[in-house]
Amino acid sequence: VNLDPSWQSLDDCMPSFVTKARTKFKRIQSLSKDFQIESWSAEQLESQGQDLIELYRLVFERSGFRLGSLHLDELVASKRFWGDAFVVLVYTLEGEQVGFQCAYATPESTEAFFVGFKPELTKSHAIYQRMLLEFMGLGIASGSREGRMGRTALDIKSSIGALPRRLQCDVKFRNPMAHAIVHAFTKGYAPVHMELKRSWKADAF
Repeated sequence: VNLDPSWQSLDDCMPSFVTKARTKFKRIQSLSKDFQIESWSAEQLESQGQDLIELYRLVFERSGFRLGSLHLDELVASKRFWGDAFVVLVYTLEGEQVGFQCAYATPESTEAFFVGFKPELTKSHAIYQRMLLEFMGLGIASGSREGRMGRTALDIKSSIGALPRRLQCDVKFRNPMAHAIVHAFTKGYAPVHMELKRSWKADAF
């Protein structure tokens, strides 16, 4: 998501969206209004962070594509090293911890890291969509030039303004035979192009 340097809050980007996207923003904010959102310190992560890992596993175990997992040590180490630039937001509903998200927020970019939440709150409280808005808000507050939302859920991310960026991975196998076989198998392969939603007006930043 490209972030206009003149924006001071999420409300400032609203005029740049088409009507349908603005309506979606407002609906997300309405459905998620009951969440209490708190930024956690390194000490809170050390003492209560395992609860967040359990929330992460609720998402991880439902994922069709898994690339690595999350451990508490990673969260604590990131917070200790990056300080305020590593943000962990914890969502509470009626006194119960129901979700969290974390991101690296710098003037260059705000990079979404991991999320975890109770899946049943996706429709009733738009928890995942609210997290996407919070990622944007973190980027704006940090003066980031862009928000990097990650590689999954392209359709829902495009509905709140994320634009696609092609991802390329280069792999070389040490075994020449294995390398030749994989190269022949993947040569000319390209992912299916998705028709993503257009959320920005033509003259938007």
